[in-house]
Amino acid sequence: MLSEEKIENEQENNFDKTDLEKLEFDTSQKNEDDSDAVKLKVKRIISIDALRGGAVVGMILVHSLMCIYDYTWISKNPVVISSLPLWLIVIIAIVGYLGMWISFFIFLSSIVNSYNMTIKTTKTKKPWKQLKNQLFAGFTILFVSYLREACIGYYGIFGHIIRNGKVASFSILVNALYVMKPLSAIGWSIIIGSLIHAILLMNDGYKKRYRNLIFYLLLFIIAISITPSIYNWGVKVASTEKINFGYILASFISGTVGGDTDPLLPYLGTVFVGNSIGMFLAQKEPPKRLPLIGSLFAFFLAIVSIIMILFGIAVNFPNTIFRKPPEVPIYLFLLSGQIGLTMLLLRLVEYKGKMVKFGNNWIIKKFRLWSMVSLTLFVLDLYEFVPRAFLTLILIPFKIDLLNDNIFTGITGFYYAISVAVFNVLWFHFTLKLWSRYNFLGSFEWMIIKLQKFFLKKRTTKLNVSFIFSNKEWYGENKTEKKHPANFVVQLD
Repeated sequence: MLSEEKIENEQENNFDKTDLEKLEFDTSQKNEDDSDAVKLKVKRIISIDALRGGAVVGMILVHSLMCIYDYTWISKNPVVISSLPLWLIVIIAIVGYLGMWISFFIFLSSIVNSYNMTIKTTKTKKPWKQLKNQLFAGFTILFVSYLREACIGYYGIFGHIIRNGKVASFSILVNALYVMKPLSAIGWSIIIGSLIHAILLMNDGYKKRYRNLIFYLLLFIIAISITPSIYNWGVKVASTEKINFGYILASFISGTVGGDTDPLLPYLGTVFVGNSIGMFLAQKEPPKRLPLIGSLFAFFLAIVSIIMILFGIAVNFPNTIFRKPPEVPIYLFLLSGQIGLTMLLLRLVEYKGKMVKFGNNWIIKKFRLWSMVSLTLFVLDLYEFVPRAFLTLILIPFKIDLLNDNIFTGITGFYYAISVAVFNVLWFHFTLKLWSRYNFLGSFEWMIIKLQKFFLKKRTTKLNVSFIFSNKEWYGENKTEKKHPANFVVQLD
C-alpha cells in the first residue's frame, strides 16, 4: 500500500456492522466452528455507507419540505407547472423522484445483509447462525416501527399532541398494528430475505451463485407479477362489512403484503435484487463487469417501465404517479434509478480502487456520521419540531408559526419551504456532531447493541465514534497488490 494511503487511512472507517442501521454491528465475531480462535472481519463498502448516509439526509430534507409546504396548488391545476422557471421545474422533478425512493433503504440493506451472510457462511459453514442474528434484527426493527407509529412518531400519540395541542385517541395504539411504513417494510424484508438467503447458502450454496441468481430473478418476476392482484384483494378485504376474526386476520395480512403505504409488495422485488448484488460482491473474485451488468439491468427495467406506462399496463398514469404503494411501472422506474446509482458509485470507487480518496471527502465523512444512527433518525423524525420551534421564536414579529403543517404555498412559498428544510438538516447535523462526542449514548443503535449482547451473547464493539473513524479496512480492489486484486475478506488469527 502507498505511504500516502497509509496516512489517509488513519481517518478511515471500517467497523463490522451489517446494514440495517447497525443491527449487525459486529467487528470481530467468534467462529463457533472447530477452531474458536478464528475471527472474521468483513470489509466495509464505502459506497453503500455514503449512499445510506446521503439517503438519510435526503429523507430529513424531503420530509421537512412535505410537512411545511402545501403543493395542492399544483396537483389541482397541473398546467401551472408550465409557467414555472425551467430550473425550478428541474429541482421539483429531482426532489419528487428521489423523494419516492422509499425502497432505497431496503435495497441498500439487502445488499449488505446478503454480502455479510455470504462471507461469514463461507468461513463458518453455518448459514443458520447468521440467520439467527438477522431474524433478531428484523423483529427488533418491527417493534421499533410499531413504537414509532403508535407513540413517538410524527403521527403517533406524542406527535399528535405536539402538532395539534391535544391528546389523541388511544385507538392509535391498535391502528398502528395495521400500518406499513418504511421501517416495517425494512423489518419484514430482513426476515424474509435473510430466510431465503440462508436456505440458498446451505450445503455450500454460496458456490452456486448463478443458480442463486436465477432463483432470485424468478422470485423478482413473481413478486412484481402478483402485486396488482394482491392490491385488488386488499381492496376487497377493506370493503368487507362483517367484522370477525377472519376479517381481522385478512386485514392484517393484506395490509402487510399489499396495503397502504409501504407494504411488502412490490418491495420484496427490491430485496431479491439487493440479495443478488450482495451475493456477487461477497465472492472471492467478484465479476469485473458487475457494475456494467447491473447498469444494463437498470436500463432494461426503465425501458420496461416506460413501455408499460405508454400502453397503460397496470398503471393509471398520470393520476397515480405519486400513489403509495407505487404501481408496478412506477416502481420499476424508481428501482432502475436506485440500481443505476449504486452500480455507478461501485464502478467509480471500489472497482477503481479509490476508496481512501472517496472516504476522506468531507461530504462523505458527514454522510457516514449520519449513517451511523440512521435507525434513530428514522424513528425520531418528531425532533424536526425543535428547529421549527426555534425559527418560530425568531419569526414572532412576522407572525409565522412553523409548528403548523402546510403553511407555505406557491412559488414564493416554495423558496421559504426549501430554506426551512435546509435549516432543519443543518440543525440535525449539529445535533449529531454533539451527540457523537458521547458515542451516541441512548440512541436506538446503542440500545440494540446492548440487547444483542444480552440475548445473543454476541461480542460487539461499542458505538465508539473515534474507533469507527480510525479503522482501516475497506472493500475494493487494491491497485498496488496485483496478486490479490479481489481478496475482500480478512481472516485474523
